[in-house]
Amino acid sequence: MARASRQWSKLNRSRDQMARASRQWSKLNRSRDKMARVSRQWSKRNRSLDQMARASREWKRHDSGASGTDQEIEWLKRHGSGASGTDHQIK
Repeated sequence: MARASRQWSKLNRSRDQMARASRQWSKLNRSRDKMARVSRQWSKRNRSLDQMARASREWKRHDSGASGTDQEIEWLKRHGSGASGTDHQIK
């Protein structure tokens, strides 16, 4: 009887250890899933930031097409535009 009792308690201990290990694994998996979710959110956020930056660059390029880029304006200031007048008139 005593031996059977010891075997049962041994069995229960190993069952408890397995349950504990299972809980640790599920905890680990939850944290891994959480990290993956956070990572996906960041990459989504970064994609939208990249899109905004790209749109901003496009807008600036189109906008400056009408009025000239800073470099073109500087060149005109230095060299004069010919059509619109001298250096002094541009400045």
